[in-house]
Amino acid sequence: MESRNAFAGLLAEFGEAWIDLDGKHFYLDWRGPGSSSTWDPPYDREAHEHLGSVHLPMDGTGNCFTLNGSVTARRDTRLSSIRDKFKRLANRAGTALPPTIREGLGEFCPRDTDIPGSWWYALLWCLSGEYAYNPDGGYREHIILDRPHMQSVDAIQMCGLATAAPGFPEHGLHSISPTDHIMDESVERARESVPSADKKHTATREQSTEKGEHQSDDQVAVRLLSVFTNGLADERFERAAIVLQSDSLTVHEKLTKIDELIPFPPTVSAANLGQLVGGVSKQAVMKTEWWNHNRKGEKESEIGRRHDKHHERAKQYEPYGINDEDD
Repeated sequence: MESRNAFAGLLAEFGEAWIDLDGKHFYLDWRGPGSSSTWDPPYDREAHEHLGSVHLPMDGTGNCFTLNGSVTARRDTRLSSIRDKFKRLANRAGTALPPTIREGLGEFCPRDTDIPGSWWYALLWCLSGEYAYNPDGGYREHIILDRPHMQSVDAIQMCGLATAAPGFPEHGLHSISPTDHIMDESVERARESVPSADKKHTATREQSTEKGEHQSDDQVAVRLLSVFTNGLADERFERAAIVLQSDSLTVHEKLTKIDELIPFPPTVSAANLGQLVGGVSKQAVMKTEWWNHNRKGEKESEIGRRHDKHHERAKQYEPYGINDEDD
């Protein structure tokens, strides 16, 4: 119960931290120890900060893992607060992981780690499906994990960590853990409680190959929006959805954050906004600072605009010569 409650809160906090990035590029960088048997991964300690340790499988066989591996982040002063907050969230997530998940991670995380966040980074890389060697046999001394906030949100949902039945998803996971029996049992428990993201993607791919397939209105709408927003629609709607699902944000905060991501039309009503942010009344919306700053006086302005429009239209229908001077 404690683990489930912890991850329910972390789901919202990872999502809010993702939104607060405000366009900044934050990523994690796994540094391997090199193709030789050296222990310490080579990287610039002044440019990158060590966050935790993760071992990666050499290939898909699962017979061998790297001796070591450092999860790092850039020491960019512009990203210091983002980096520090993500570290705190990762440490809390690693501490709250259920024992079955830790066991299922097998050799991904060194057992002697004194950084709880290492367990969380191990789960993220485990779900990523990355190997130390490329399919062509080339060794990868560093591997980027982009958008770790989004990856963390996905990990919590895919593994059902905020539910009563946490477990690994059936797809999108390394099938090389020495504790496969634990993973198999947890998959069955999680299958009913958490939809698999890969299942959704697979179903979408299968549907798109059938002729005469009738795609949903939502899919078509998102594709259209992606074109007109230069491909930003998917991510913005994902981030807006996280805002709406948050229980810790006020009505004002939700309206502000969503308006920054996807500006509201000037004609949207307070009642509609109230339904959007969780079914609150229009009075509750109109009392917010966001409404006073962005919509107060809008009604009068709209009335004025409509009056001017009607006045212009009326001019077009005035009888010819009504305003002409007598010859």
